[in-house]
Amino acid sequence: MSTERGFVQPLIPRLDGHYDHWFMLMENFLRSKEYWSLIEDGIPTVIEGVQPTPAQMKAIEDAKLKDFKAKNYLFQSIDRSILETILNKDSAKSIWDSLKMKYQGTTRVQRAQQQTLQKEFEMLNMKAGESVTAYFAHSMTVVNKMRSNGAKNLTDLTIIEKILRSMTSKFDYVVCSIEESKDLDVISIDELQSSLVVHEQRMNAHIIGEYALKVTTGESSSWRGGGQGIRGSSRGGGRGGGRRVNEKATSMKELWFLDSGCSNHMCGKKELFFDFDDTFREIVKLGDNSKMLVNGKGNIKMFVNGFVQIITNVFYVPGLKDNLLSMGQLVEKGLAILIQQETCKIYHSERGLIIEITMSSNRMFKLFTQVQFKESNEQVCFNSQSKKSSEQVCFKSSSEENAMLWYNRCRHLSFTGLNLL
Repeated sequence: MSTERGFVQPLIPRLDGHYDHWFMLMENFLRSKEYWSLIEDGIPTVIEGVQPTPAQMKAIEDAKLKDFKAKNYLFQSIDRSILETILNKDSAKSIWDSLKMKYQGTTRVQRAQQQTLQKEFEMLNMKAGESVTAYFAHSMTVVNKMRSNGAKNLTDLTIIEKILRSMTSKFDYVVCSIEESKDLDVISIDELQSSLVVHEQRMNAHIIGEYALKVTTGESSSWRGGGQGIRGSSRGGGRGGGRRVNEKATSMKELWFLDSGCSNHMCGKKELFFDFDDTFREIVKLGDNSKMLVNGKGNIKMFVNGFVQIITNVFYVPGLKDNLLSMGQLVEKGLAILIQQETCKIYHSERGLIIEITMSSNRMFKLFTQVQFKESNEQVCFNSQSKKSSEQVCFKSSSEENAMLWYNRCRHLSFTGLNLL
């Protein structure tokens, strides 16, 4: 900006290829300088054969001076390459009309452009993952182009109805609420945008990020992802639930995500492992194709509803923020998984229901556990074989005390009731 007599002069809009935008800015600029009448009407002329009065002569001279100033602004707003294509540079009006013809064309060309823009407007739809602000910006860009090409019947109501129809499905209840509570004939486009932005911010506040992992083993590859859910409970009580854990054992609270797309159990905390094999190596790919190295595998003890259960063959992936339980690996170990009515149930072939997890509001399953750090009486879980023995030891229960053994089998009864039996 330049300064003249203490006032800051606005910059002259430059024609950078976006004619519609330049047209709007330049028209406003020339109107502010009181030169727009020269663009519309040109320099006033005197009828041939009629002697002009002194007042008319002075008005013509003043108009010519203003025309020079308007031409100066136009010359500064366009590049030399564009200026050289303008044949008639005698007046500001001739320069303006020449530019308009070059970029907007004749009435026939404008009609063709209007049809193209109308089709683009009708096909507008909000894309998955696109923000409300970005979608409104895209829509209004098309609308402004249509109006600059002569679309006179494009009202705000038409635009609002189009935007509400083309929102993604997650905004369905918001659209219904707006249509029921507000008068679409009165509401403005800016008001609609602000209302949708507020609802979008509330939605985003409840969304937990998801990511997918892709693991490649040798020549074969399979998708491995992370999922999330809500608190689960283990129903180890009943037939042979297992031994109670020593309450003084060192433990920490951990969250595990039950995931149908993850082909191996994974954990990013090395301190949770025991029987750790640090020679094992594997390659893990994230959803963006970045790679992570598996620096070993081992077993993890977790404390669920009073019982210690062991997860075997868990990959150690440094940098992995979430603990992942693979549904495929659980099924491979002989467990049955049933998901219905927003509940995930895990069954053992002999002991029935052992885990029940309720789905969260964002359609995920979480299992909260206490991870054990020292040896204790435990129930072996999610495991079909032991490193020390080739026997099947999944959900094995043993006890040296008859009272505890019967208690584990009949947990619905107290010790007093067992003694009476």
